[in-house]
Amino acid sequence: MAEVYAKILKRFEDGDDLSSSIHFFEDQGFSKGTDYFNVMERLSSQGYSQIIVNSELIISIVGCMIKNNWILFDIELDDPEMIDETVKNQIQLFTENVRTNSGNFEKSVGFLDWVLERESILISKISLATADTKKRIFITRTGLVYGEKQVIETCFILIKQIIDGYLDAT
Repeated sequence: MAEVYAKILKRFEDGDDLSSSIHFFEDQGFSKGTDYFNVMERLSSQGYSQIIVNSELIISIVGCMIKNNWILFDIELDDPEMIDETVKNQIQLFTENVRTNSGNFEKSVGFLDWVLERESILISKISLATADTKKRIFITRTGLVYGEKQVIETCFILIKQIIDGYLDAT
């Protein structure tokens, strides 16, 4: 199955409640040579706006996915050259520990909370995989998602409640 791009967007639903939705590029008229900004402008005129998936939200998404038998493959940092080598190594170790034993997420997520409290990093992208088929998806802080369409749809069903809860709390 071919891999596709999608974008997580938000808009107000039922008054003041923000709701997230997934928009596949192919369904929105995105294709090679298509002007991304024109499509985003059209979606904006329909009430949609972009979501910035900050590090706090990414960690919540990872926790949700792990609880649903997904595997954390990688955490990419924004501007890793500016990050202390010790912190980079600790994040790599955290990722490996969670990848090999999902129970390690709850035990060591405090480390990521500590890093975020110091505001020393921003997570720019994560990659996750289904435990059964090992099919991967990538989620960026700009709400861009890449992977097989069915895997993205399954992932979004799981994380929509996390994202919507976060949007309503902000």
